[in-house]
Amino acid sequence: MTHSHSLLHFVFTLFLPSGGAIGIVFSIANAIAVAMYIVGFTETLVAVLKDEAGFMLTSAAENDMRIWGLITLLLLFGISMAGMAWESKAQIVLLFLLIVAMINLIVGTFIGNDTKTAKGFYGLNADIAKFNLVPHFTEGENFFTVFSVFFPAATGIMAGANISGDLKDPSVSIPKGTLIAVLVSTITYCLFAVQAGSTTLLLATNNITDMSPMPTDLAEAAQCVFNGEQKECEFGLLKDYGAMAMMSGYSHIITIGIFAATLSSALASLVSAPKVFQAVCKDKLFPYIGWFGKGFGSNGEPYRAYGLALFIAAAFVCIAELNAIAPIITNFFLISYTLINYSCFEASLSNSP
Repeated sequence: MTHSHSLLHFVFTLFLPSGGAIGIVFSIANAIAVAMYIVGFTETLVAVLKDEAGFMLTSAAENDMRIWGLITLLLLFGISMAGMAWESKAQIVLLFLLIVAMINLIVGTFIGNDTKTAKGFYGLNADIAKFNLVPHFTEGENFFTVFSVFFPAATGIMAGANISGDLKDPSVSIPKGTLIAVLVSTITYCLFAVQAGSTTLLLATNNITDMSPMPTDLAEAAQCVFNGEQKECEFGLLKDYGAMAMMSGYSHIITIGIFAATLSSALASLVSAPKVFQAVCKDKLFPYIGWFGKGFGSNGEPYRAYGLALFIAAAFVCIAELNAIAPIITNFFLISYTLINYSCFEASLSNSP
């Protein structure tokens, strides 16, 4: 069997047919993930262009997202085709922007004003934290529907393992890098979840008269009842997709952070998907797909697999609906991780090298 240096190499060795199936599912998941991140990017881009400049390419936001999404996909495709050196440089720039946005969000926790209060922000508050600690699902939603949308955000920890063939010492770099990624991601997600849940109400009217002083009955406020009257609420954690930007010190920096996070993740997935699929093709586990495994250049870049990933990503970008794409990716990744974990268990149980 061809030595692929991939994350799934040990799976192929243990269970060749099923290992190859895992590799295909995993590579498809990464290709679809590219679309999800790009849709997230274009959703913000279209909203910013409309709100700040009154600019739209078409009369429908979904069509604008499709156009900007395909343009973005082609630009990222160009970077990934240029090789790992260019991809790494782009990731460093995006990481810097993301860190700046995160610091800005933390600073914003300690900055309050009437504009933020009208949208339900009160700074760190024990009563708000206690009330938001328990789930408050809206109609038709539950733990699993929310989980299916959130879960893809945690799959980036595998980025290093997916491109293990490009690492100098995969056996050292993969465990170390993955564990650090898990630690940093867990701390980051928990920190900002606590920040949001401890500072902002679930619903708000954007009217300072309703929101100041802070409501004493948070259960009523969660039903959009203020001063004993039923109000119309379009802000707060349940309604306002821009709540994190509102909480920050300077909202436009959060927008830049969103761009950095989504583009960085899309680029990582666009590089990962062809690499994993190339490994499957090289090992010749299935007929008719070996053509995609051919490498080009000194680094054996899988240009043909890149083309396939581009096609899959473009198809899902055209859906232009983040909440529709995320559950699909979640199913693919959960299947992959379950089978990989089972393979690890089986290898450990049988003392396989």
